[in-house]
Amino acid sequence: MKIKTTKLVVRPHRPLRQFLFVVTALVLVGLAAWMTFEYGQWQQLYARMTAAARSSNPDLQTVSIEQLKADNERLRQRVAILERAAQIDKEAHTRLQAHVRTLQDETLELKEEIEFYRKVVAAAKKNTGLHIQGFRVNALGETGHYHYKLVLTNLDKDDKVTNGDALIEISGRANGSAQKLNLTTLSGGAGPAKLRFSFMHFHRLEGDFSLPDGFNAESVRVVIRDTKAKEPPEEKVYDWKPLVQAEG
Repeated sequence: MKIKTTKLVVRPHRPLRQFLFVVTALVLVGLAAWMTFEYGQWQQLYARMTAAARSSNPDLQTVSIEQLKADNERLRQRVAILERAAQIDKEAHTRLQAHVRTLQDETLELKEEIEFYRKVVAAAKKNTGLHIQGFRVNALGETGHYHYKLVLTNLDKDDKVTNGDALIEISGRANGSAQKLNLTTLSGGAGPAKLRFSFMHFHRLEGDFSLPDGFNAESVRVVIRDTKAKEPPEEKVYDWKPLVQAEG
């Protein structure tokens, strides 16, 4: 008869160790969950803080826009300065050109004046007594407006004063009929029809006059006389067109 034997296995019971393991595992899981949650919370908090900072300080939100605006304003100011400089330069150039044209006109006028009086002096050397040494008519800017200049000389050996008068008549046609117009009337004068003069050697009579509309001038008649002399008056007739074109 066999005797049945049983092995007794003794295993130590450690409930505390198992409890600590479970607790540790739970703690680690909880810690991981808490860290995940906190990370999400920090992300949201950071986003809220950034948004709040930008809303409370617009400079942080618009720093790049303000910089662009400042740069754009500096460029506009620079362009305005350059445009103003160009305008000033253009105006100065225009004024300079106008001044040059004025000087050229004055130079031409002086040259014509010198030539006119050169002829007067040359003619006066050949004639003694009272004479018409030059007459010229210049057209002014407005149509029908003119400037006249009459030069008289008296080169007697004795230095005496000559007193006399001058008559200037412009002949032409208006509405098909011949007319004669007195220059003193055309000049707007209400005095005598003749121009008075008193001089010793050299004298110049000049002024402006206007021709009426529709009047076509053909010639100018100039008559001068010494009111105290016995000599007859001196008279010269000038064709209008050559007179004005040559001297004007």
